[in-house]
Amino acid sequence: MIMDIGKSLRMALENEQKGMKMYEGFAKKAKNEITKRTFRFLADEEVKHIDSIKEFAKTGKMKVKLRPITEVKVKTIFKTSVSHFSKKVKTGTMDIEAHKLGMELEEKSYDLYEKMAKAAKDRKSKEFFVFLMKEESLHYDLIRNAFDFISDPESWYAGEEKRMMEG
Repeated sequence: MIMDIGKSLRMALENEQKGMKMYEGFAKKAKNEITKRTFRFLADEEVKHIDSIKEFAKTGKMKVKLRPITEVKVKTIFKTSVSHFSKKVKTGTMDIEAHKLGMELEEKSYDLYEKMAKAAKDRKSKEFFVFLMKEESLHYDLIRNAFDFISDPESWYAGEEKRMMEG
């Protein structure tokens, strides 16, 4: 697949704008706080990607470097106890479906950027699409973690405690 860099960047921009709108909608409609926080955070991340794509299209340089989603950011999303979650936070079908659709979007975005990276004619373009691939992978992991949490908070906490004891 040989694709013009301009066309690739337009496709990437449309993809990120679609994700931003989708995540904003999920955050607004969510019944539980974890879903709201997760998708508000991800909508903000998509804005950063949009800015990065525009900057790269204009200058050929990446505006940002890969910013791993730190434990601190993740902990702010998951700052609730199991008992609080069970008593006060309701999980609706929409919340579950939002996570599934979010994971699907991140997988498709990763695949799209992987194809673009392979088709890139120059090193900078390849690096840029690899950057986007890594971001999508981090987003998928965050959504998966949130999905696991809202689906079964007791097991999620048990798994987190186990990881802390092993680490």
